Amino acid sequence: MALFPFSIADVDDPEHIRVVLYASGRMGHAPLNALLKQMHQAIGSLEKKQLQNTTQILQRMDALEQQLKVILQDFEHFKHQQDAKKGP
Repeated sequence: MALFPFSIADVDDPEHIRVVLYASGRMGHAPLNALLKQMHQAIGSLEKKQLQNTTQILQRMDALEQQLKVILQDFEHFKHQQDAKKGP
């Protein structure tokens, strides 16, 4: 193990890049690509859930828009009936 800093770009094989972890007074190490893979999977899972939520919101907005159109049409119809009852 090198005791001096070096650039990650100098490493030919990414499998050899390891990260030192420190928790509860203990040290350990893990391959960087394994940690990144787990984070990538977590992000993918989050993106999938957000896409589902966005789809549901858009469906609800479409339904509300349709309901609003019906309400406005009913209001216009009612308004014309009231005007017809009043006469010219």
